[in-house]
Amino acid sequence: MSPSFSSPYNITISNDSPTITYFPYRDGPAAGGWNLTCADSIDSAWIPQSFCAGLSSHRTTYIGASLLIEFEGTAAYLYGETSGSFVTQVDGQVNGYPLASDSAVALLAKSEGLSFGKHRIFLNVTQSAALSFKEAVLTIGVGNADRGSYDPRNRTLTPFTRTSDGLTTLNPQFTFTGTWYSNGGGAIGATGNVVYPRQDTPQTGAYMTFELTNTSAFFVYGLVNFDLGAFSVELTPPYGLGSPVTTFYNSNAHWISLDRVMYWASGMDRDKGYSVKITNLGQGGDLPSQWDFSHIDIIDAGPTSRLFLLGLVEILKSTTNNSTPSAGSGVPPDAVSSGKRHRVPFSIIGSVIGAIVVVFLLLLGFLYYRRNMRTKFAATTSNTPRHPGVQPRQLNDRPPPASLSISDLPTRPYPAPGGLVMLAWDDVGPSGQSGFDQAAVNPGGHRIVQEEDAGALPTPGENVTRLPPNYKEIWSHERS
Repeated sequence: MSPSFSSPYNITISNDSPTITYFPYRDGPAAGGWNLTCADSIDSAWIPQSFCAGLSSHRTTYIGASLLIEFEGTAAYLYGETSGSFVTQVDGQVNGYPLASDSAVALLAKSEGLSFGKHRIFLNVTQSAALSFKEAVLTIGVGNADRGSYDPRNRTLTPFTRTSDGLTTLNPQFTFTGTWYSNGGGAIGATGNVVYPRQDTPQTGAYMTFELTNTSAFFVYGLVNFDLGAFSVELTPPYGLGSPVTTFYNSNAHWISLDRVMYWASGMDRDKGYSVKITNLGQGGDLPSQWDFSHIDIIDAGPTSRLFLLGLVEILKSTTNNSTPSAGSGVPPDAVSSGKRHRVPFSIIGSVIGAIVVVFLLLLGFLYYRRNMRTKFAATTSNTPRHPGVQPRQLNDRPPPASLSISDLPTRPYPAPGGLVMLAWDDVGPSGQSGFDQAAVNPGGHRIVQEEDAGALPTPGENVTRLPPNYKEIWSHERS
């Protein structure tokens, strides 16, 4: 997958996760293989759809019983207890046991300082004494090494969403082929009083697919139960990073355990895209045929926001500074001794330039939108001519509340030039019962026009003739 990683990241895998393989079987009599044991559950009292009560472990007394854990990382810690002996193998190399066993913390074995990559750990029982295995803590790698520091941004994918009325809508990020059911109610258990929403299929060969981007590691969560069976997972990396890898698992157990890791992968290049296909291999008939899953958790160890500024500084330095870098600047020694200039990787340059272009375009879009809104507002406010003696009528979509009197109205509800005033009313009842008389404010619904005083009107008895200056009386006689 990813050729290198930025930082270690610890994950915990429980003993009843299908990703741990048990030989000769994963759940049965402890004398002949492994048994899923729950601290507060009794095997003799088991009935179908019974939950595992208390802490769980896988226990065996069988010589030759073994377990296998595969992971991509640098260290593994196996926790449990035993009074007998066993051996471990790491990538085929046998370690005579005990290998760093620590009974004080119930540590069965550990393997540290491994080179980052894929590893296989076997634990094989060599003495007929009880051995219980509880969990494994694995150190994996997240974040691309060439991107410096990272900032984990976790997210969750669910197969569907459920509305308040109980309807479910499938997540378009998943493609389901065959018969699948969206169990939104999620009732499970003998009494049905436990809710665990999940997507399930009873059909052999039914499968689901989904695509992943911006992903450093992901975990598929579901449950184990007596009616759940085998399944396969095919992980297809991007072109150039290897071939598709198919692995097989078994989710069968006689006790119910919820929210178990059904599958996980790490060491992924978060800048690439991956395809995942999960197929139900249940046989049906007397054999378990069901497969369920609940959700997918994703770790995205993307670069920190600080990396953007560092990249910008590096670009400016590389284009403006022609001096030879110092030996303590983080540049390889051969570059310093030969006088070569340190060049920023094209990936960082491209990322920074792309980010600058995006920010610039967003800024232009904002300025254009702001200018356009100002133009529209100016055009709207200029369509109504103003007259010193004419005040426009104030229109309200809603009447004011009943407690509001005429004197409570704003004395200046009209905008000043270039300003905008909005009045909002809250209804307290039907408009006919509001107690507000619209006619009292604006009788007749006409415009209120107030003219300037033009002086006193002449009385009816007056007959005043006003002649223009230099008027000659002879002109009136000439007309006649």
